[in-house]
Amino acid sequence: KDIMAVEEALKRITKPDKKESYTELYYAITRAADDLSRYRGRKAVILLSDGENYPYFKKSGKPNPETGTALYKPENSLDRLIEDGITLYGINFSLKKDPSLSRISVESGGTVFDALTGTELSGVYQSIQNRIKEEYRVTIAAPLTFLGAPKVRAEYGTFHDTKTYYARSLAGKPADHPVTFALILLLLTIVIWILLVKIRFEKASEKPEISMIPLGAGKPLQRTIALDSPKTVIGAAQGADFTITGIPDLKESHATIVKNEKTGTFTVVSDFEIRVNNNLTKKRDLKPGDVINIEGATIIFDAPEK
Repeated sequence: KDIMAVEEALKRITKPDKKESYTELYYAITRAADDLSRYRGRKAVILLSDGENYPYFKKSGKPNPETGTALYKPENSLDRLIEDGITLYGINFSLKKDPSLSRISVESGGTVFDALTGTELSGVYQSIQNRIKEEYRVTIAAPLTFLGAPKVRAEYGTFHDTKTYYARSLAGKPADHPVTFALILLLLTIVIWILLVKIRFEKASEKPEISMIPLGAGKPLQRTIALDSPKTVIGAAQGADFTITGIPDLKESHATIVKNEKTGTFTVVSDFEIRVNNNLTKKRDLKPGDVINIEGATIIFDAPEK
């Protein structure tokens, strides 16, 4: 937003000498996708290319200071873009064109442009901005699948398209051997169920409380706290009533458990979608034994039986 700061930064850019003239094209795309993965909302990468992937290790014979001897391929970049729903817009700012750049741009949901002058380049940036502004965002509940490349088809009037999507699952990406993966997932589910039962019944709760189990993401500063206050804030802030660390997407105040002083019941509310007993919600009345999942952190609500 600070245009003057951007202009000053651009003035400080100098042409690299021959020793520095390497282009880690696909590493740059993968790195950009990694950096954007921590943010929510619509995400896009715009890549200005001279049409050639020129890796440091491959051309110099010396390990890259950042990537060592690893050589990034177009598929590495495409997988990372699809995994986090990031669109790539490629710009060929040269007569030479990299065919793989065009392919991964289109398959990520974007496209590729050609520009040879400053005026054409300005027009491309405006075109990308207009495309994103005219988009509609559609959210679907992707089913758990053991297929390597599940697809979703979208239709609007006479237009339609089919894309591969990445469905996050409890044990990571879909496995190469679906049956083995299914058995592992089943065993893991049984272990979680046993652990939940053990936590729930190993000691009768004497007062309302929440406990975080050692499965999934995050680490609590306290495993269990009593719900003594009218409001109990769950979040990443040190000042939260129930602080959880180690989850980048967790907000400082992500969810609040509110006590109804008249009835003695509790309700969890959030500005963001959370899961209670595996159902997406932003507000839910709680019952003893309910399982709350907030950005991968698993929390159990318990209270004395009435």
